[in-house]
Amino acid sequence: MANLASLYEKDFLEWTIVTAQLLKQRNWAELDLDNLIQEILSMERSEKKSTLRQSKNLVDAPA
Repeated sequence: MANLASLYEKDFLEWTIVTAQLLKQRNWAELDLDNLIQEILSMERSEKKSTLRQSKNLVDAPA
């Protein structure tokens, strides 16, 4: 899908649906790799922050 990168900007939900379909089909050539990589890295950062926040809450919790 040539305009998948523009779909990312216009309709993120639809972009995720189409991207998931392309991944399931193993249609690597059509993937919007730049934005897919960006989203995966963003998820990683988000998970790290969440884990750190939860760890801090456990340490700060009264015994």
